[in-house]
Amino acid sequence: MKDDRYFDALLEKANKHHIEHKCGGAPYTSYKELCVQLQYIPCTHMLEIGTGTGFLTTILAHTYPHAYIDTIEEDATHVALAKENLLHLPHVTLHHTSAQEYVASKKYDCIIFDGYAPDMTLIPIYKKYLLPCGYLISTNKHLFGQFDGSSTREYHAHLQDTHFWELQASFSDTDIYKKK
Repeated sequence: MKDDRYFDALLEKANKHHIEHKCGGAPYTSYKELCVQLQYIPCTHMLEIGTGTGFLTTILAHTYPHAYIDTIEEDATHVALAKENLLHLPHVTLHHTSAQEYVASKKYDCIIFDGYAPDMTLIPIYKKYLLPCGYLISTNKHLFGQFDGSSTREYHAHLQDTHFWELQASFSDTDIYKKK
């Protein structure tokens, strides 16, 4: 894994974009804590929903250098910035589409929702994309509910259902669940 200066510079670039363009979602800043937790999560195929500028995607790609990572972003400006940031990562595929329109051709060990609480109509779809005993990671939870509080409440209620999910870790603005 690259040293902190590399990631700090990438975070600074993402923050600069966030401020200049007044983007709704800020870059994920709890990445060091997440990297500690990811040591315990085996992963060969990962899906990230909400690429943004590619900051977290880059962290994931360096944490899992042999995993295939699909990442979804619908905002054209973010896609352009992410392409630039992800250029040197051949095991990452950037999909310029919305979470609603994305159709997976494989199942994933890990799915990451980075940003706002997902639309509840997507949860059953993405649950099918997740392998048994796969992991669902919610990051940037401080953004949840900024636009739709009911969606946030439903999302959290769904994840509290212990018939389907087991909380593995919770820190800062991140929750990690394992599918049962």
